[in-house]
Amino acid sequence: MNSPTLSLVVLRFADLDLAGRFYAALGLRLTKEKHGSGPDHYSCQLGSVVLELYPAGKLAAVPGTAIFGLSVSSMELAIRAVEGNGGSVVQPPISSERGIRSVVSDPGGHKLELVEPNNSLNTAPLRGARTGRLDW
Repeated sequence: MNSPTLSLVVLRFADLDLAGRFYAALGLRLTKEKHGSGPDHYSCQLGSVVLELYPAGKLAAVPGTAIFGLSVSSMELAIRAVEGNGGSVVQPPISSERGIRSVVSDPGGHKLELVEPNNSLNTAPLRGARTGRLDW
C-alpha cells in the first residue's frame, strides 16, 4: 500500500468574505462554490491539495489548532498582503535553512507558516529578518 498523501484542508471562518479576500491577496485563485443545499464556500487547488474555506456554522473549529504552510515568492509582499487584508504577523520573518520564514494569522485566527524558499528568484535579504527558529 502506498503512503497516504494530503488531499484536502478545510478552514472555517466567521467572516467568509474577509477570509476569501485574505487568501486571494496571498495569490490563491479561489472559486466560489456551493454543493447541493450546502453553504457557499471558496475552494482552490494547491498542487495536489484542495483548500476550502467555509463559513463557521455549527462546525467551527478552535482557531489556532491547525497550522499549515504556504511557499511565497516574496516574503515582503506576502507580509504586506497579510497586514492589509485582516491578518496579522504572529512571528516576524527569520532566516532559516529553508529560507525566510514567518508565522502569520489569518482573519479567522488560523496560523500559517509562510516560507520564501532559498531557491526563490528574489534573493535579496528581507529588511529586518532575524536568524533563528520559529516558535509555535
